[in-house]
Amino acid sequence: MDFGTMLDDAFAYTRLGVFENTNRWLKLILVILCLGIPLNGYLMRIYRGIQPAPEVDKRGNFVL
Repeated sequence: MDFGTMLDDAFAYTRLGVFENTNRWLKLILVILCLGIPLNGYLMRIYRGIQPAPEVDKRGNFVL
């Protein structure tokens, strides 16, 4: 096996996937932020241990 070629291929694949697709990464970060902020209120109620599981309402409300 030629480990040098394998490493070169791995670095090229990573470079193409991470550094040359910045538009894709920016879109992914934007989607995560847009979906994460409205669900934070629901997640906070889950973390507080409300029994039974809370209904999905009051999205984005950190203070109950």
